[in-house]
Amino acid sequence: MMDYLNTHTHDGKVELQVLESGNQKDMKLKLVKIHYPLRKITDTDYFVCADLKDTQADAATKKQNTYDIDFWFTVTEGKLQLVADKTEVHKINGKKLFDYNKSGEKVPTPPVG
Repeated sequence: MMDYLNTHTHDGKVELQVLESGNQKDMKLKLVKIHYPLRKITDTDYFVCADLKDTQADAATKKQNTYDIDFWFTVTEGKLQLVADKTEVHKINGKKLFDYNKSGEKVPTPPVG
């Protein structure tokens, strides 16, 4: 995971293209924490998430958002490789945008209350 983030770090900022609520978004972030361990979903699919903080304040709230970003990896030729279309914002400031079922499939977050 650190190798992947390091290859996307420029001037101390992690530069990623991620999916947020169905939209592709370029983000410049600082790593806060990786949620270990890497989780095995299938024989070839793995998952890990990390908290990253925005390097600039949100225009509306004037605060820096913290994103929980999910990274999906697959094993090809014996090496873990990031699946580019499966890097997605899971939470913003702790608020879930969606959940996963036991098979690792994305499902809507149940309504609160």
